[in-house]
Amino acid sequence: PAGVRMFSIHGRRIIDRDSVPLRDVEGKLFVVHYLSWRPEFPFPLGIAVDMIDVGTSLETGRRLFEIQYGVEGDGTKIDDEVFSDTLPLKGTRLPRGVITHAFTIDPEQSRDLDDALSVDRNAHGCAYRVGVYIS
Repeated sequence: PAGVRMFSIHGRRIIDRDSVPLRDVEGKLFVVHYLSWRPEFPFPLGIAVDMIDVGTSLETGRRLFEIQYGVEGDGTKIDDEVFSDTLPLKGTRLPRGVITHAFTIDPEQSRDLDDALSVDRNAHGCAYRVGVYIS
């Protein structure tokens, strides 16, 4: 049957665990352990080792952050104060304020300078917030 094969890695051993049916993969992210990339193949070889529900919760974001940057543990190593100061959850609106470090992305010959970007580092210096302003 078609599906995504899941594996476990124990030392240098790869153990075949189970298969996730294709009907169950929508809304999932797969964590893939890179094995190799041989020159004669267009894509790298890897194995699926974990499956995560797609979501906008703080816990899902924290888990993805841990995987992406190799942070070990249950999330307690990422300080809540630092993590919560990165990006807002989908559907939330940031309070409007005065934007002081924005720059236009309009073409040089443009009459209306109404499109801009801004980049600000968070208070802890570990993440950036990119603002997109389109009028």
